[in-house]
Amino acid sequence: MTKLGFLGVGTIGHAVARGLLETDLIRTDKNQDGFNLEAVVLSPRGTKNVQDLMQVYSSKRNEIPCLRFETAKSNQEVIDSCDWVIVGVHHKNIEEILSRLEFRDSQVIISLASAVSREDIFRYCKKKIKQEAIFRATPLPACRHLHGTTLIYPPNEELTSLFNHLGSTVSVKSSEELLKLQTATAFMGDFYERKVVITNWLCAQGVDKMTSASYVAKLFSTIISDATEACEADQDIFENLVKEQTPGGLNEAVIAEQKEWGVYDLLKQSLDLSKKRFAGA
Repeated sequence: MTKLGFLGVGTIGHAVARGLLETDLIRTDKNQDGFNLEAVVLSPRGTKNVQDLMQVYSSKRNEIPCLRFETAKSNQEVIDSCDWVIVGVHHKNIEEILSRLEFRDSQVIISLASAVSREDIFRYCKKKIKQEAIFRATPLPACRHLHGTTLIYPPNEELTSLFNHLGSTVSVKSSEELLKLQTATAFMGDFYERKVVITNWLCAQGVDKMTSASYVAKLFSTIISDATEACEADQDIFENLVKEQTPGGLNEAVIAEQKEWGVYDLLKQSLDLSKKRFAGA
């Protein structure tokens, strides 16, 4: 049975921990698919996220007798009491925080910091952790609803099992590939901003805000479902879906306009710049 610690409970750490309170991973004494969770230990109480998690746990305590959620008195207590530690502190602070802590060579470290290498983590932990026991993961906020997709590097069966309970996973073979895939996550905000534009346009057309927002959210969930269902079997799924648009139809007209106006070229430029930001350049 594993004790899982959270060193830093920011937006993503909160989403992962919140998802754990919903998943069937903690409904039984023993799971059969590679990861058995006994307790979750959070960084010291005081942040809104930690308080929220403890309140939710308190309300669900009778439903999940097999799991303990608790808060540590210090970051060192998180390290001392846990087998696996999810490091969710900001990449600018990670060296200062980890270098002050004493680790054990039997521990597993999962870093959520986007621009920090496994080699850096190894060095910050004063080389007391086995380098092969250091992993990087890129969960997304939807983990809290068990719909997250998490990048994992390097591949690991137990870590994959943990995050598969929070949605799905993609195992990555190299740090270079991880950097490229992480770049795509920078467009989550852009995705939402485009929905804001469409929703506001509908409101300006006289549709009430609730109806507009609800429809736009459900519409794009429906649209992406075609790709989600087929992506494992068809590497050209998106190209094929574009080709399915009716010749001379409304969707094809929008694509042509966006190309003419250079929208997709600007998107490529943003991808290049985002990759540089992820690399810390």
